[in-house]
Amino acid sequence: EFSELTNGFNHTVDAIVERDEKNKKLLNSFISVMTTALDARDEYTAGHSQRVAVYAVEIGKRLGMTNEQLARLYRSAILHDIGKIGIPDHILLKDGKLTDEEFAWIKKHPILGENIIRQVQPIEEVQDLLPG
Repeated sequence: EFSELTNGFNHTVDAIVERDEKNKKLLNSFISVMTTALDARDEYTAGHSQRVAVYAVEIGKRLGMTNEQLARLYRSAILHDIGKIGIPDHILLKDGKLTDEEFAWIKKHPILGENIIRQVQPIEEVQDLLPG
């Protein structure tokens, strides 16, 4: 009886671990797709988010952050500009100086990014990326 209970418990733990691994893979896939899409839209800043993430992690290491904290920092940094996907091309890709109205659009990208990230399920996987 006890061994059946132990086996059942172990099976449940294994299933949870497997689910968590799948969630991590899905989250990493989401991050990769979103950053690739952003890079494809704006060749001028392509690779910017990746560089920001690498620098942020290096700073985090020097500050003594844990691996879990570094992983969160990486996710936050690499997605920091993801809201630019919602900026119209004629503004995002404009050569030359932006008008005040166009710059107001650019300043909306953090809110647009938050709205995108809030759509990720399970939300717990990205909760630490959201304000508040």
